[in-house]
Amino acid sequence: MEKCVRSLPSQLEPAVREALCSQVSSSDEADSVFNCWKSVMVKGKMDPKYACSSAAAAELCRSCTSESLRDAKTKCWESLTWKALTDRKYLIDDLSAAIVCRNVNTAREAFSCTECWKTLMFNAYRNEKFRLSARDAALICQFPSKSKQDEAAANYWLGLGAPSQ
Repeated sequence: MEKCVRSLPSQLEPAVREALCSQVSSSDEADSVFNCWKSVMVKGKMDPKYACSSAAAAELCRSCTSESLRDAKTKCWESLTWKALTDRKYLIDDLSAAIVCRNVNTAREAFSCTECWKTLMFNAYRNEKFRLSARDAALICQFPSKSKQDEAAANYWLGLGAPSQ
């Protein structure tokens, strides 16, 4: 990890460099993680509706050790960001969107996580007793498997709170 942190541009905040390097085990993986982060940041600069904080981009990309993972995670994040722009009941901040998408490895998993989040937010919008924050919904839906999502949601509604970050 130390070698990875040193290989990243020094102008990045230390917390961002550490987050990006937290799950890499080779210089190729470090390059992939950084390229993911860079592509998210560039997209936000080119199109302000996709603006993302450096920390949120690091959260999204920290396990992005291949191009296919980058595609799955960034497309997941973009779909949530776009949904927030087109429908107010789906407002989400950049870090919550990154949390929803950080564990996806495929388009199918991205769909599972985004649908989970959208369902929770729709239910919260429609029914007062199901109110929860976008962040709590993100923490529940960060798991690509439906059974883990169901378990996290059940624990949340039983009063055990959302899973930790």
